[in-house]
Amino acid sequence: MFDAVWESSVKITDKGWCVEIKIPYSAIRFPSKPIQEWAFQITRNIRRNREFQQWSLTPSTASNAQNYWGVLDGIENIKPPLRLSLTPYISVAYEHEPVSGSKANQTYSYRGGADIKYGLDERFTLDMTLLPDFGQVQSDNKRKTLSYEEINYDENRPFFKEGTDIFSRDDLFYSRRIGQTPSGYFDVMAKYDESDIKSNPTESKLLNATKLSGRTNDGIGLGFFNAITNNTYATIKDKNTGLTEKILTEPLANYNVLVADKQWKSNSSVYLINTNVTRTKKFSDSNVTGGGFKLVNKKNTYSLSGGLDYSINFITDPEGINSDKKTDGLRHYLAIKKTSGTIRWGLSQVGVNPTYDPTDFGYYVTPNRINSNANITFFRFKPYGSVQEGNWRFDLNYSQHYKTGYMREMSLQTNLFILFKSYNAIFGGGGFTPAAGREYDPRLNGRYVNALKYWFAYIGVSTDYRRALALDMEINISNFIKTYLSEGGSADATLRYRINDKLTVNASSNTILIPIISVLQVKLTRIFTFLG
Repeated sequence: MFDAVWESSVKITDKGWCVEIKIPYSAIRFPSKPIQEWAFQITRNIRRNREFQQWSLTPSTASNAQNYWGVLDGIENIKPPLRLSLTPYISVAYEHEPVSGSKANQTYSYRGGADIKYGLDERFTLDMTLLPDFGQVQSDNKRKTLSYEEINYDENRPFFKEGTDIFSRDDLFYSRRIGQTPSGYFDVMAKYDESDIKSNPTESKLLNATKLSGRTNDGIGLGFFNAITNNTYATIKDKNTGLTEKILTEPLANYNVLVADKQWKSNSSVYLINTNVTRTKKFSDSNVTGGGFKLVNKKNTYSLSGGLDYSINFITDPEGINSDKKTDGLRHYLAIKKTSGTIRWGLSQVGVNPTYDPTDFGYYVTPNRINSNANITFFRFKPYGSVQEGNWRFDLNYSQHYKTGYMREMSLQTNLFILFKSYNAIFGGGGFTPAAGREYDPRLNGRYVNALKYWFAYIGVSTDYRRALALDMEINISNFIKTYLSEGGSADATLRYRINDKLTVNASSNTILIPIISVLQVKLTRIFTFLG
């Protein structure tokens, strides 16, 4: 994400669309050299033509687009300026909460802090935030899930969005863990009556955060990240005695990330990352270390990549002293791919043992699985007959339990997309499981759940978006719920009418197709009813 001070102006002329952008030197990292050469690229998506345009064209069969970026020359005798910015803030809040009778709870609060950005040189930048206030940050659209896997929300806090690319290795850095809901929040809700809970914060207070990142002239990237959250307490007031008690729901915590990588011109790289969470009081600590590589041939046509992560969680006893008890686990990844040309393929495997757990600071990973994949994709980049372009992909997926080796699932899938010269497009695909596996590990000796075999298929059409009236429609059928309702499906349609360049009207519909099942369970002709 590029979030800096800059100016821009856009204009549509009889020759087309143009933009002028004015970016200060302080917002760009560049070396102190008399003659500069900067790589440069501009891209644009045009939905009505289904086109992806580039200022410097990248061949459709290429895999590394940066190798084909344009070069800005003629930039001479400029000096990197001092990159220093300070953004202080102060906020005052008043809260009025009506209660029973004529009384009301009234609270005042104030806070202050600052954001600092300092360019140590043209390569490394230091960012710091002290007592940040994220009160104006976009809130999440809460979603409910019945799955055992958690929902990962997007990061909306500016400090954690900018300049964090180097930390995105192996999904070990999930910034939403910082300032998350205290681990004891729900314990308080379950133990005390709502009327007794005077306050129970839903977020841990962030005291400060620092990140340092950059890349040396030799292509070595270095990153350091640190954040500290304060003790978080729930306040309980007994309505009978009037006594107030504070309960620690999340202790003082230190979040730390160290990462280093090395890149070569051939797009090959190697990296090492470590994340650590240290807490006080009677709470646990964690440490995860990961490393990996990517090797690419000189023509950028084949790649070999792999990685290994090791997690360790330290468990504390009720007295708050670190005991010898700990859990550790491993995750591995290996893949080989053909990354360019009209025919591309890949083989990959990800294995996670039962005790691997990076979730104290990273993303959730489903443990005790080995997932293998083989795929091949056919591309058509040049027009042929009435076809403008298209692609067709096949996937074979095999999943097994890490510990027992039993098959979880084997599936075959395919996806197809064709764009015609008329700018109408069709797409479709499907998949099925040729064999049923065991869905979960035995919870008792010899006990497991048999997974159901399934199939699914879909087909859709998208008409020419250059026209004022356009239609997107998709039909899905499957037997995912065969145990209860036999085969079924759904139909989705969206009709769009563009009145002018500033006003568009959309109308959408979703129809569920469910068959009537014979009570006698005999093989009769299936009659479909439509529930709108």
